Amino acid sequence: RAIRDVYKRQVPVWIADGEVRIALADDGTGGLVGNETVQIAADESGDTIDGTIRNGGTQLAIDHDEFVDHVSATDEFTIDIYENGGTVTEGHRSLGPELRSVDDQLVVWHPLLETDREYDIDAEDADGRYVATDEPSEPGTLALSTLSLGDDLSVEVSETDGDELQFEIDDATAIDPIELNATIVDDSTLEFEQGVAGLDVSNAVLASNDTRQFDVDGAIDENGRLDLGNETVTADDDLLLATSAGIASVELDKSESETENEGTFSSVLDYIWYGIAIGLPLVFGVVVGIIGTRIGGYPTRKRLGVATVLGFGVVLTIVISVLWLQTTGFWPLESTEPSTYGLIAGGVLGIALVPTTYAVLGPRIAGSSPAFSATVTVTDGNQPLQGQTTVYYRSAANEDINGAETVTDGTGAITIPERGTWELAAKHGSQTSNPVTITGRRSSATLTIPFSSTITVTDQRGDPIPGASITTDDETVETDTAGTATLSPSDDASSIDVSVEHEKYRPETMTVEFGKRSDKRLTLTAQTGRVKLISQIDGVRTGATRLQLTPARTEQYLQQRSAGTTVTTGADGVATVDGVMIGNYRVESSISTGPTSPFDGADSSLTVATDGTASATLETRFTWSLSRRQRERIDEIRQDVRSLSSYSGRDTSIPKYYGSVIESMLETVESMPNAGHHFVAFDDEPDVVANAILDSASRTTEAINEAMTTKRNADLFAACADMPDPRIDWSGEHSLSELLERLESDPGTQRKAVKERYKEVGTRIEAQRREVSEIAPAQEMHQCAWDLIGETDRGGDAIVIGYTSLLLLDAVEQLFEHDALTERLSRTVF
Repeated sequence: RAIRDVYKRQVPVWIADGEVRIALADDGTGGLVGNETVQIAADESGDTIDGTIRNGGTQLAIDHDEFVDHVSATDEFTIDIYENGGTVTEGHRSLGPELRSVDDQLVVWHPLLETDREYDIDAEDADGRYVATDEPSEPGTLALSTLSLGDDLSVEVSETDGDELQFEIDDATAIDPIELNATIVDDSTLEFEQGVAGLDVSNAVLASNDTRQFDVDGAIDENGRLDLGNETVTADDDLLLATSAGIASVELDKSESETENEGTFSSVLDYIWYGIAIGLPLVFGVVVGIIGTRIGGYPTRKRLGVATVLGFGVVLTIVISVLWLQTTGFWPLESTEPSTYGLIAGGVLGIALVPTTYAVLGPRIAGSSPAFSATVTVTDGNQPLQGQTTVYYRSAANEDINGAETVTDGTGAITIPERGTWELAAKHGSQTSNPVTITGRRSSATLTIPFSSTITVTDQRGDPIPGASITTDDETVETDTAGTATLSPSDDASSIDVSVEHEKYRPETMTVEFGKRSDKRLTLTAQTGRVKLISQIDGVRTGATRLQLTPARTEQYLQQRSAGTTVTTGADGVATVDGVMIGNYRVESSISTGPTSPFDGADSSLTVATDGTASATLETRFTWSLSRRQRERIDEIRQDVRSLSSYSGRDTSIPKYYGSVIESMLETVESMPNAGHHFVAFDDEPDVVANAILDSASRTTEAINEAMTTKRNADLFAACADMPDPRIDWSGEHSLSELLERLESDPGTQRKAVKERYKEVGTRIEAQRREVSEIAPAQEMHQCAWDLIGETDRGGDAIVIGYTSLLLLDAVEQLFEHDALTERLSRTVF
């Protein structure tokens, strides 16, 4: 048997009584009912450890010491479960480091943390860095004493005496509570659905009408129940529990109970009153109907309507009177809800009985009907009208005798109340036909409803085109703001040919037929051309420049259609726009301009012709230049770089080699007045970037000097004093464009990149150590690069320093590629 669907998301996991306990899904244990031993594979080696299924198959327990001995130390691992040779077919549980709140304190939880070991904690959040060495107070739990959860909390944990357990949690912002379901057994006892028996609970927060916190001081018993003491809870409350598995959110359900049927009658009197209440209005309804047959004569539709209105008034009066008598106490029977409902139901049925009684008894009392049937056909001039049409009739002798009936799909029979001469007219929607006369002998008529035709003119996107001219032989009309125009029907109400024109579109012709469904939609094709836009900064074609193409002020129609189009130039500084509607346009660059901007903007205009190509070049000047102080700093730093090789009696080839990295940074700053095209795609100010590079260059020069003047390096360089200067510089480049791209990312990402590169170069140094007699010039510079990033706060300066550290690490790695420099590392120092 294989255990299926063993785990749920956010399932409780905790350590108690020397065991790692994991709640299992309530319906996925594949037949295991408890106290059965299973095999667990917790790493890729294939070794297994024993586990026990408990509490009716709802909980898995693993010995903590055995778990620690057999599980490898990784950031995250999964466990699979075997039983009698089978394996899990669905689902697994991933275990790894978590942030939890235990006893109102933020802790790191990991199943491999042991109480008899010390661990180094390195945490960092928006407020700073926290470094400590501590022992877990309980297995799996390591306290973060002075930290609270905020934005982007990162934690690294490693063993103090070794590296068997190392893990990290990056960019944590919130702790999701585990989700539990419980049924309220009584007002203060909960029974949980999940396998959480033995889970310790210290206190709770209950939100009902108010929010209160209370101590629980207990554990969930073997039956999954928890006693809340004197606290009372309901299914509408929100409950949070502080447990040894972290904060738990509990969804509460009330227990099943039987409720009495509130809609039953309370006594025999209710049944009697219910019958009386229904019967009384029914009797009056029948009486009013009979009176109608005696007074009104043969039942026509109009007479039935009058009888219904009169019956409604009489029955409603009876119902209201009885209800009023109930309130005064004069009604002999007790007023109850069933009696009131019965009275209302009887009233509705009584009103319905008035026309029913009249219609059934009327023909028998009044004799045969004088009415006759007339056949009516309703057309739009071409074909019968579909749908429902109302046909009105009126007596030519007495206009007070009139009525209306409905025919469907253009034809039908209507009943005329009595013989004689009648006028018929049809109405469909808002359209009405001319009247037609019929008699009892000529009882058929054709009614024609003339319909105008509405034409809607749209473009290829379906948007309406206002101002389009629609021309017929007799008239010319223009479409309105909705793109529609109405044409009157021709004399024979058949069809006409029309032409549709607009200055921005290709003309079209069409045939319009008049009728109910004669509305037409015509799509015009826009007259378009191509636009080619070129962006240059100081004569250099510049990519990633956003250009705004907008209609000229004189182009009112184009302005109504679109506010403009924004395009971005490619790497070649060119942007092409196809399908631009003909007309005059203005082109502007989105590069910011103004008194404080380093750019002097430009604009241009162009005219797009049908199927042609219109071009425009926007020339922008980069006006920024180095300040006097920046030039002075360049000279000062360059002098400091030269001083790296000013020591007499020593070989200075390696210090000068590292100093060439600084020289590349200074050249970048000096080239910036001619590099305005690099700043187009970024928001960084040239002054800020230049100062940050110079600050980084100054700090790096000091760091190189410090690293190259240690005693070991000084002795080595003195031993190499007789060696010729190879004049080797670092072959890399400090790239302004790469730096600007890095400034768009966050400092944390750059710090990780430096850390990874630091490890790579460290591995290379260790590999070269066996081939040389002295590794200090590389090792000291390697550590110097790491210290630079470690001493820098977050922000743009940290990214600039991080980029400099990457260049130094690259220079350290390239050191071993130059024979003349590695030969110095092989010189013996006495």
